[in-house]
Amino acid sequence: MKPSFTKLLRDYRPLLVFAVLLVSFRTTIADWSPIPSGSMEPTLFPGDVVWIDKTAFGPSIPIINKKLLSWGHPERGDIITFVPPHTDQLYVKRVIGLPGDSIRIDGMDVYVNGSRLLQQPTSAGDDYLLGTENIDGRNHGIQLTRGLPVPWIGRTIQVPEGKYFVMGDHRNNSADSRFWGFVDEDKIMGRVTAVALSISPRRGWKRFARPVHRAASIFVHHKAAPATDAGMAAKLITGIIISRLAPAPKAQVWKGRWRSLRRWSAGRMWWLPMG
Repeated sequence: MKPSFTKLLRDYRPLLVFAVLLVSFRTTIADWSPIPSGSMEPTLFPGDVVWIDKTAFGPSIPIINKKLLSWGHPERGDIITFVPPHTDQLYVKRVIGLPGDSIRIDGMDVYVNGSRLLQQPTSAGDDYLLGTENIDGRNHGIQLTRGLPVPWIGRTIQVPEGKYFVMGDHRNNSADSRFWGFVDEDKIMGRVTAVALSISPRRGWKRFARPVHRAASIFVHHKAAPATDAGMAAKLITGIIISRLAPAPKAQVWKGRWRSLRRWSAGRMWWLPMG
């Protein structure tokens, strides 16, 4: 004999109540989303799971990404989740241009209404450049991969009413408004506020519960003077030469290894001498 619908409803009532509360929470208050790509480096990394404020712009239904009500407006520099015009998948990018703004891109420089967003190089490597950018008084990290072109160089566009221009912080490794156009305001699902948790191999555990304006600070180190490729290369070469010309004495090397072994073995190998 099959159980009645009423009995099933009674037996699974706690599960149904939990499901309703979870959907309501994710629809109206907050949601979370994994970061699948490196287009927002050095702010967000693959393996990060971001916290999304759904109260910022109005509730929306998760999974199907359907907006229910709209209020509030994104500001320049906000990291938002949205549905782009060419797919139903949820994207995460940074707002660069508001409705009515004019946008021009010239290499790494971005101009909004004729004013260049202030940038400061911070560090460089063999295949990347890191820097900070200021949008309306708020700083965030940006990244440029060597050898990859920066699209839309020299073009000036006008952002239509009700639409937004967004870009990834990894400027030449991001599919964004430069490729598929503007984001409709009613397709914006929420504002990213923090890295909720992270399984990123790049210091992911240190990124737990970090606000997005601080998440990049682990990787981007601000300096008093701009870093140059030549200066960083010189420091690296100097360090290598010094380490080769003045190696540590063997006695110090073995002493350091012995101390490391003793610290590791504390509580594991009680018989190992600690004096």
